[in-house]
Amino acid sequence: MKTIHPVDLRGEAVARREFSSRVLNRSVAAVRSYWQQRIFSGRELPPPEFDSDEAVLKYVASSPGAIGYVSANANLGPTKELVIH
Repeated sequence: MKTIHPVDLRGEAVARREFSSRVLNRSVAAVRSYWQQRIFSGRELPPPEFDSDEAVLKYVASSPGAIGYVSANANLGPTKELVIH
């Protein structure tokens, strides 16, 4: 079994708001609140945040098990696309 390592875009990113809303059914603020509770209880740390689509794609391409989301117009380069409907 392989471990998956998710990453996030910064909270102000439109793609993050869309991902949080459509996939997680939560606002960015609600997701941050969830992670604050997990951190406070000493259970887990949130996924790392990146400032741009390019930074997410670079990390995902170079890190086995990494998964992230980017804006619809991002150049995916060597990474593979997974579409969630």
